[in-house]
Amino acid sequence: MAAAETPVQDAARADKRLAVMVALRQRIAVELDDPGLSTRDLAALSKRVMEIQNEIDAIRAADGGSGSGDQPGGGGGLGAAVDTPDEAFSAT
Repeated sequence: MAAAETPVQDAARADKRLAVMVALRQRIAVELDDPGLSTRDLAALSKRVMEIQNEIDAIRAADGGSGSGDQPGGGGGLGAAVDTPDEAFSAT
């Protein structure tokens, strides 16, 4: 019997960067809560979770803050472009 996929594997298979980053952040958060975590690992994982959060923030900002379709209610990657009015065009 094959092992069930983890949330990180599910997100990677779906090829959605935001979902992968969120799943990685959650996975690292679980490790950070382990009272037996070594000081060395705590430092490395703390740094990495902050880097991942910065990447998540950048992805969401690039998408106009509306999500990328990876979360419920996401904008499917279109972001603010959908709500931007067209400008007048002159062919001359």
